[in-house]
Amino acid sequence: MRTRVDQPKRRLVLGGLGLMVGLLLTVPVAAQDAPSRAPQDRRAGQTDQADNQAIQQEIDALKKRLEALEQQLAVSKQAPPAKAVPEAQSVSARNGSRFLVSGYTEIRFTNIGSAAGDRAANNVTDFQVARFRPRFNYQMDPHFLASLQLNASTRSAAAASVNTRDAYLEYDNTGFYTRMGQQKIPFGYEVFREGDEPRPALERARVFGLLFPDERDLGFTVANAPKNPHTPVVSLGVVNGDGINKIDGDKPKSFAANAIAPLGSHNVIGGSVYTGTTTATVGGKLVSQVKRAYGVEHRLNSGRLSTQIEYLWGRAFGADLNGGLGQIAYNSGQRGNLFVRQDVFDPNTHAAHDYWSRTGIGWFKDFTRQFLEMQGNF
Repeated sequence: MRTRVDQPKRRLVLGGLGLMVGLLLTVPVAAQDAPSRAPQDRRAGQTDQADNQAIQQEIDALKKRLEALEQQLAVSKQAPPAKAVPEAQSVSARNGSRFLVSGYTEIRFTNIGSAAGDRAANNVTDFQVARFRPRFNYQMDPHFLASLQLNASTRSAAAASVNTRDAYLEYDNTGFYTRMGQQKIPFGYEVFREGDEPRPALERARVFGLLFPDERDLGFTVANAPKNPHTPVVSLGVVNGDGINKIDGDKPKSFAANAIAPLGSHNVIGGSVYTGTTTATVGGKLVSQVKRAYGVEHRLNSGRLSTQIEYLWGRAFGADLNGGLGQIAYNSGQRGNLFVRQDVFDPNTHAAHDYWSRTGIGWFKDFTRQFLEMQGNF
C-alpha cells in the first residue's frame, strides 16, 4: 500500500521543483524586457503561486490517505486469524471433540448364505447386501473415544435385519489402550485383526466363524501399542462368552489373549488362547459348556507376494475340534490380485465323515483405492 501512495507523491514534488527552476530561469529574461511586459509577469507569478498551492493541497491529501491506510493495516494485524475449515469426514465441536462417520458395504451375487460359508437354501444364487456397516466415532478428547458400528444385511430368510456390531468406549494413551463394551475378541488374526474390507476371501475360515460368531463379545480388553513396529504386541481380554447383543447366560467369564511378534521385515508370528464357558440349550434347558481354543498364526509379506497360515485346536459344543486356513496371494499391479485359499474344519475329531474342506480361487481389484472393489471367488 505504501509503495502505491509514495509514487504519486514523488512525481508531484519533482514537478513542483521543475516549475520553480523554470521560474528562476525566466526572471533575468523578464528583467531585460520592456516595461510593458511587467503586468504579464505579475499575472504569471500569480498563476504559478496558485499551482503551487494546489500541488501542496494534493500532497497534504495524500499524506492523510497514507495515515488512514497505516491505521487500517495496524487494525488488521490485531484481528484474530480465520478459523480452519473442518475435515470433510468430521465435524468439530466447540470443546475440541470430533464426530466422524465412515463405513463400507458389500453387495454380492452369490450362493453363499451365511458368514460361516454355508450355501443358501436350495443352493439359490441371488443378489445380497451381505454387509452394510456405517461406523460413528465420537472423539471426546485426545484420550477418550466412543465407537458405534451397525450392520444391515439381507442374508436371511426373514426380513432384512439391523443389529449392533461395535459399541465400546476406548481410552488411548502413550503405549497402550483399553476398551470396554461390545468389541472384537483378542484371538488370532482373522478374528481380531483382519477387517472385512481388506480380506481377499468372501468369508472367514469356517472354524472361526462357528467358534467366534461375529468375532465379538461383551467385555474389557487392554493392549500395548508400541511405536516401534518390531516390538511384540500383546492383547488381553475378559468377556461374557455368549456373543453379541445378549446378556451372559452364566456367571463365569471367559479369558482371551493374543500375542504377535515380527521376525525381520517380512514375517510375523503369533499365538492365541481362549478359555471359558458358553451357554447352549440342551434338552430344553440352558446349560454351560466348556469353550477352549489354542491358535497359531504366521504371515509373510514380501514385495508382491503374501501368505497367511492360521490354525487352532480346542473344545466347544461338547466336542474336540480343530481347523484353520492357508492362503497365498499375488499382487499383479494394474491387473489386480490373485489368491488361492484352503479352508478346513473338523468339528469332532472323534467322529467320522464330518470333515469339512473348501478350496477358493479368486481375483479382486480396487478400482478407486477408496470406495469400489470388485471380487470373484470360485
